[in-house]
Amino acid sequence: MNNILSAVMNSKSTLFKVFWLNIVAIVGTVAISAPFEKVYRQFEDGGFITYFSVIQLFILSYFACKIFKERAQFFQHPWKSPVAIWAIMSLGFSFLALDDLLMIHEWLDKVIHDVGQIEETAFTDRIDDLIIGLYGLLAIGGLVHYRKEIKKYRAALPNVAIGFILLFVTVVIDVVTNRDDIFRIFFSPGITEMLMSWMIVPEEGFKLLSEAFLIAAIHTCYGIAKALSANNKIVEGGEKVLTSTV
Repeated sequence: MNNILSAVMNSKSTLFKVFWLNIVAIVGTVAISAPFEKVYRQFEDGGFITYFSVIQLFILSYFACKIFKERAQFFQHPWKSPVAIWAIMSLGFSFLALDDLLMIHEWLDKVIHDVGQIEETAFTDRIDDLIIGLYGLLAIGGLVHYRKEIKKYRAALPNVAIGFILLFVTVVIDVVTNRDDIFRIFFSPGITEMLMSWMIVPEEGFKLLSEAFLIAAIHTCYGIAKALSANNKIVEGGEKVLTSTV
């Protein structure tokens, strides 16, 4: 129990460090690139923020894999076992990292247009943005399906919830700013152009902060998983002692 409480307390320190690291990365990138008018370049696909995000996603994948190893003794029926959620998460975060690097969701958008022979319109041009939202919904579905395992990590759920909220805020901004048609309804051409050039900062910024909250959450889960493993070993050790005395 003490180990679990320690893991929960450490999560606040982890969140503080990761959150401010992301703030420094966002503000620092703007401050350094703004004088050269390269802000958009550093926040768009292939810029510094992309690589920062990829690193964070691989960190999430790494911790999910570590938790799976801690819980592997309960992995008896592949994919049906509640513990499978950690293997799925590890693979999922690695996929998202590769998606960020290779722009897989944009490739899927083109495939959908080509295969379905869909004419590109203001709506269909936003399919790639909605695919990211679909990733989020699939992730939530996975957590619900494997809730028997997830319930053991209740202390991490607030950070998970905030992480998903920020993710969907990112999707909304991405959808709105995919084209300038929505801004042109409310603003002049000059203001619209200015907004379109800067909205990528909150869009990508919220994505990084989403990852920060998820890193804090999964770090808490790892601490709890280690505590559960330690408690299980103590129980098993006690059973062996009792058996030997009998």
